[in-house]
Amino acid sequence: MKTAGMATAALAFSASLPKANSFNPSLKTGALAKVGQPLTASCRLSTQARPMFGTVTHSRPLTAMALSPQNEQRVADFLSEATQQEVTIADKDKNLAEAFDVDSLTAVEIGMGLEEEFNVEIGDDELPEITTMSAIFDLLDKKGVE
Repeated sequence: MKTAGMATAALAFSASLPKANSFNPSLKTGALAKVGQPLTASCRLSTQARPMFGTVTHSRPLTAMALSPQNEQRVADFLSEATQQEVTIADKDKNLAEAFDVDSLTAVEIGMGLEEEFNVEIGDDELPEITTMSAIFDLLDKKGVE
């Protein structure tokens, strides 16, 4: 099913049994394989929509799949201010505790600051997820920030 502005993915699985050949003429096409005979299977992920049994679709708007570059920069600027160190988007996969000396108190302050900056609510159970800037991007994306 194609929908404007929506992404659809389909997962297809197929398996095949060994066919009769000169080494095993008793095995007929489509028959169940005996123990010890190889089965082949393949799995394919397709982004093209096809009606088929077992299709898994994900219908989230493509525009909400990631933060905008402006909001990513806002996060980097916010972290620079919170850590009093220069933080750039290139640092997005660095561990905040190791790279920028973010301790538990600073992490709580970062969580509270993100709530104010982006007008979201971050629960106490979500604070441990804030380990990298990429994790912040994902958390804000999950909260609906574009």
